[in-house]
Amino acid sequence: METSVDDAYATGAMVRDQEWQAVISAGDGAAAALNILSKEEGEHFHDFDTPDDAAEVFGGADE
Repeated sequence: METSVDDAYATGAMVRDQEWQAVISAGDGAAAALNILSKEEGEHFHDFDTPDDAAEVFGGADE
C-alpha cells in the first residue's frame, strides 16, 4: 500500500479496481497503519497483546 511518493500510502478504492466496501477500506487502512508502525519501529509490529502465559496455554513454537 506504500506508493512511489515517500511516506504516502493508498488504500481502499484507490488500490482496488474490483468491487470494494467500506469495511474492506477500513481493513486496508489498518494494514497500512501496521506497515507504517513497522517501518517506524524498524521491526514487525502487531496490534494485539500477547499474554505472558500464551506459550503455556496455547503451545509455543518450541513444542
